[in-house]
Amino acid sequence: MIGVDIDTSHPQFRDLKPDPGWPPVIWERDVANFATGGEFEPADVLGGQDPSLNRASGIPALLDDAEDRVTRLYTRCIATKAGPEPSFVFAAAQAFRDGTTARIADLCRDNAPDREQPSFIQYSTVWTSIPAAQVHLRSDTKENGGQGQAIVELKDKLVLLGGTYRDVDRHFTPLGTLPGVLVLANAVQTELNGGAAQAYPRWALFLLEFGSGAVLVLIFQIWELSLGRMLVLGPAMVLGLSLALSMIAFHSWSRVTSFAPTLLAILIFEIFEHVRHKSIFSVAHRD
Repeated sequence: MIGVDIDTSHPQFRDLKPDPGWPPVIWERDVANFATGGEFEPADVLGGQDPSLNRASGIPALLDDAEDRVTRLYTRCIATKAGPEPSFVFAAAQAFRDGTTARIADLCRDNAPDREQPSFIQYSTVWTSIPAAQVHLRSDTKENGGQGQAIVELKDKLVLLGGTYRDVDRHFTPLGTLPGVLVLANAVQTELNGGAAQAYPRWALFLLEFGSGAVLVLIFQIWELSLGRMLVLGPAMVLGLSLALSMIAFHSWSRVTSFAPTLLAILIFEIFEHVRHKSIFSVAHRD
């Protein structure tokens, strides 16, 4: 199967006629207003020569984390003016499973709310990136008088066609700066592996942070730690809780700062209250 990560909406692509002998192809379906955050307007693929080709397409939307601008999220379906449409990732993975693009247009029609919920991309350091000049399409087989060898064997694989551009379509990822096609490749592999954990909505992150703060307060109240132990164990507990919450919510250790400030503020308040109560008790005892 082939996924074409190239915008073909321009009229110059009207003369490109899909061959019935080609393997299943998923076309990138470009959208307007993606950068501005407005309502998405899907464009036709292959210059609009045949609107039915849109049924074998997907929107190549990748989402940055709002906190650190790292591209680590994708969605299966995307809300547009034309209704929910499959993402390029979801369309490519499903077509590869089915061996056909027949079901692509219906993937998001059931309006399943979880399909528009962002999911984490599971990045891998192992992939195959092949320059187009090194690919043979088996035209040099022995039957055709050739040597019977292809530089790269692509049979039974999902192949993404895309470019590597210097200034555009580049994403800052946990693995460094990558071109969009490689980020899509990681996202497609994530989906083929069964999908990743979905990102928590803001209200869930609030509850997670509130609950961890309550746990920290209960620990100090139940244990009745001395000031010295609070100063030693408190920062360790804050760091441990922050690391655990970062891994639970974002599947990364790097988001410690999303939770640490609140927990640190609770620790400081608890230390202040401990000192204040001891001071009051000391004055009352002397009196």
